[in-house]
Amino acid sequence: MKQQRIIDLLIYTAAGFTPAHGLLTTLLLFNRQSYNNIIFHHSESLTWYFIFFLMPLLAGIAFYFWLKNKSISKAYKIIFGSILILQIGFTITAAVMNSNYWGYAFKRPTVFDEIFIPKKLLSYSTVATDVTDRKSLSVTTDILSGKNFYPGDEFYYSIPGRIEMIQHDLTYIVGYSFGHTVQYNNPVLELSENRLENIYGQIKATNFIDPGEDGYNTADELSGFAAEFLAVDNSKYLLTGLKGRQVSNDHYPYYEFLFTEIDGQYKLIKKQKFYTDVAGIEGLEYANIAPAFSLLLTVIGLFASLLIEATKKIMKLKNKSQKKRLIS
Repeated sequence: MKQQRIIDLLIYTAAGFTPAHGLLTTLLLFNRQSYNNIIFHHSESLTWYFIFFLMPLLAGIAFYFWLKNKSISKAYKIIFGSILILQIGFTITAAVMNSNYWGYAFKRPTVFDEIFIPKKLLSYSTVATDVTDRKSLSVTTDILSGKNFYPGDEFYYSIPGRIEMIQHDLTYIVGYSFGHTVQYNNPVLELSENRLENIYGQIKATNFIDPGEDGYNTADELSGFAAEFLAVDNSKYLLTGLKGRQVSNDHYPYYEFLFTEIDGQYKLIKKQKFYTDVAGIEGLEYANIAPAFSLLLTVIGLFASLLIEATKKIMKLKNKSQKKRLIS
């Protein structure tokens, strides 16, 4: 009996989870911009996990409590069980494929906690690898103080601007000053060549840079930004956000490396990467496909339920007709 209650809990919850999860398709279709902001936001994952998993799960649990004391036919339990198996199978398969291709199972990694609310921005420079020898990074230009770097509402392609997004978000904190000390072409604030060479050497030593498939020999040409921060505990950090060239057809990597200053030298402490497509299969990932899959399961489940009810009605009418014949 206890085992049956556990099975009922799982299959009823899955049956309630699925249509609630499928409703996310309406947000995807009618407010694509808000949907993308939730999926690709740079600094916050709780909203995404709440909307994509917790809310549908709560709906599923409510569905279980509504049905737990009711008499549910075996046919319906088979439908609910099938939905559970398909949901688990799809989620595992999609998460693995998503991770292998995009670099994350469900949602893009957020920016590192250490620089989520920095005390002060010390310097910000755009950097790129030297295409002649690819042995170091060099400053391509310094950014003008006070310039608005916020890339707007396009979160998918504006990944090099993730640090500017943080800057923009901080403007909503009353009394918070980001400390814009960066000046255009200010040599005093530029990262030195020696420091950039040291940073790039540590990056290369990780073997974290995707070498690319055969025929894509420019995958180690990187460009992006290097930003120095003073954290609230007065620790000094340097964050690099670097976009690579194609590693396969229309497939581009993006890397973030976090360094902390120890004895006057920056040491690599964290790294992460993910991928985007340009004119490829962008959008073909878990967050976009999963609600549509849940909606499809819901439609199939409703159709199967209608068949069950129609069959019951036909059988009932047939039995009633047979009884009338026996009486007559």
